[in-house]
Amino acid sequence: MKSLASVLEELSFLELNKDLSFGEISLPKGLNIPIYTKVLEDKVLKGEFDYSTKDVLEGVLSLYGADPDFKDRLVFKDFVAKLQPLLPFLYQEKDAFKALVMALGLINLELTEEGTYLLAVEKANELIKEGQDYSELARALLDLEVESWPVFYHRGFFLYNDGDYTQAMDQWQRALDYELADDLRDEIHSMMAQADRRKFFTKGKDLLFKERFLEAREAFATILEDFPHWYELHFYYGLSLRFLEEYREALSVFLNLLQLKGDDVYLYNEIGVCYLFLEEYQEAISIIKRGLALADNPDLRLNLAIGIFHSGDRLGALEELEKASKLAPDDPLIHQWLHHIGGDSCTG
Repeated sequence: MKSLASVLEELSFLELNKDLSFGEISLPKGLNIPIYTKVLEDKVLKGEFDYSTKDVLEGVLSLYGADPDFKDRLVFKDFVAKLQPLLPFLYQEKDAFKALVMALGLINLELTEEGTYLLAVEKANELIKEGQDYSELARALLDLEVESWPVFYHRGFFLYNDGDYTQAMDQWQRALDYELADDLRDEIHSMMAQADRRKFFTKGKDLLFKERFLEAREAFATILEDFPHWYELHFYYGLSLRFLEEYREALSVFLNLLQLKGDDVYLYNEIGVCYLFLEEYQEAISIIKRGLALADNPDLRLNLAIGIFHSGDRLGALEELEKASKLAPDDPLIHQWLHHIGGDSCTG
């Protein structure tokens, strides 16, 4: 995730050798004004040495978006205030990160306009969709905005992504109390229907943690076809099968999940466990080693040791157990296996 502070590396400062005026607005001689370095470079290449109101405004808002306590705050606050309203200006910025930082600058200068927080949330959401985690910031900003349908709409998505489907539906229902365009209503109704189905996942996890495995399996199975690419759903469904000792069925589920997420060490461990229970030790060893190639993990090391031991290599198993013990020195199961395999020669 690109940090807000990184903006400071993109800014340069020019000391004014005379007052700088923009119509009725002026900045005093001796003031260091922030300008994006890229703007400066472009100006130099073109032989231009004057700066527009937009050049300075972008620099000032970005500076205070990244550093709320930067010096000369009152001078720059007065400069920005004389240019308000600025929300349309911020909406014109196509770079979502830059728009977010400038909106934060407006907020940090205590010059918020109606809709400023919401704009920042929308820009943060664009970045979230690109894989950058600005969700915590977006939530905090959303809580500061005046309640309106966009607030309920966005909050619903945050709750939905958190797996709190009941609360997400409540927020969307509140959004529907407003007059909305038909296509937006259709979108919200569609998301509410998905959230209602996804509640079976939450129910299944609760049942699983209560060791009511048969009921958990049934809850997960209810929505498997609705969400064929939902990794967590299918993973927990596989767990319910394994806990019910349906190892072959669980193995099939876990192996299929490798196509969705081949970098989850816990998935490799579950596949290895199924192979161990099925007494297919070479397959267990092979898949667990694939998991260890991604990350060293005590559970993988333990189960690798079990597979090696049942394959007839006691010393090799002890070696893996020692590695597991170093990764998780207080794990009782690792110590049980150390004593089981090592006997009196093992101090644990």
